[in-house]
Amino acid sequence: MNAFRHILHALSPLLPAMLILSCTTVPEPEDDGTPTPSPEYLEGDFSNPEYPEPEAVDLGLRVKWASFNLGAAEESDTGYYFAWGETAPGDEFGWSAYPFSNNSGNGFSKYCYGSADAWWTGQGSPDGLIELLPEDDAVRVNIGGRWRMPTRWDLWELQDFIVNGKGQMRYETVKSSSGRLVRGCRITDTRSGNSIFLPSAGRVDGRLIESLGVYCYYWTSSLTRGGIHGPAGAYFIGMDGTMENLYEWTCGRFYGMPIRPVYD
Repeated sequence: MNAFRHILHALSPLLPAMLILSCTTVPEPEDDGTPTPSPEYLEGDFSNPEYPEPEAVDLGLRVKWASFNLGAAEESDTGYYFAWGETAPGDEFGWSAYPFSNNSGNGFSKYCYGSADAWWTGQGSPDGLIELLPEDDAVRVNIGGRWRMPTRWDLWELQDFIVNGKGQMRYETVKSSSGRLVRGCRITDTRSGNSIFLPSAGRVDGRLIESLGVYCYYWTSSLTRGGIHGPAGAYFIGMDGTMENLYEWTCGRFYGMPIRPVYD
């Protein structure tokens, strides 16, 4: 572990105030005069999902990253959208459909850190859980083996990888096997040339797919530790097509987002 990550660990109690932007403050793409596309909505039958096993791509990090999203078949595919802590893909997302909440997002029966008593609706004291248990990790449940969802720490390692120049990040458009053009972010190990491509699949609120083709949103397995969302939020990997940076953001657990597995 390098010096940068030692500093991150030392500062972890302060990070909610230092690093985290809520979903309500995610910057909007700059207006370049391009006509605004029509809204896109989540459609399809997700009752019999399939989960091909990806390749484990070695970027020279502690974990290997999957070659495609959970439920995808190639790097350009979105795969499925999941609420945080749910192991089956959703077709509509909101607090009323989220299993661990009281239907309004201000009370939770699972995943609630100890100081958040006012949010707790379960028996006894808050459960203190801040990382998804294996039974609530969509990757462990659907692929298994040594595959899992990335943690907040895996995200930090990926950030450090890009900051220290060992990794390069750029936005590009790739062609799928069906000929469809897909905008997304490619992260490359400058030493080996190995890379992963993350489609800009946005996120889903209700059935509306927000920021499709512009933002990359990918869940981690880590609950927020305070901040604006309290235990109602979880950390996710955020990448935008304007500044070409990788961020740690938080938002409500109910949102539907893709998942990019990692391999221990």
